[in-house]
Amino acid sequence: MQKKALSLIYSSQSGNKSPMKAVQTIEEITNKIASGNADVIFGTTREFEGKAIIPVSTIGYGLGGGMGKNKQKEKSKDEQHSEKGAGFGGGSSIKPLGYIVVTDNHAKFKPVYNLSQILTVFTVVFFTTGYALKTIISQIAKINARAEIHTG
Repeated sequence: MQKKALSLIYSSQSGNKSPMKAVQTIEEITNKIASGNADVIFGTTREFEGKAIIPVSTIGYGLGGGMGKNKQKEKSKDEQHSEKGAGFGGGSSIKPLGYIVVTDNHAKFKPVYNLSQILTVFTVVFFTTGYALKTIISQIAKINARAEIHTG
């Protein structure tokens, strides 16, 4: 069902007479995503000093596509452009989360910290706190100034 829909979209938007090429490309991407197994998220187990180390990561995928048509009906005689177009795109990312240390007695997850995220959070908190303190001090100064005018 999906293959037919993709074929119709691609063939109606492309001057290429082979819509199967687009369908095959999309199928390849879909198969790669669907074939993800535990070794992709939980990496290959390594032995180190009598402990099993299992890397853990998170995987994200994104796919998108679109099509459009030029609404302008009048064309010049020299114009060689198609009034229709389509595009497909995608991306993926793998980020380490940490690792699991397995011994004879227990298993423990140890996170891996991302220094750039920590610095970003620290910077935002620092400047937000500074701005809040500035505002509070400014308001206290205004209240004190009004109190001096009324008592003075």
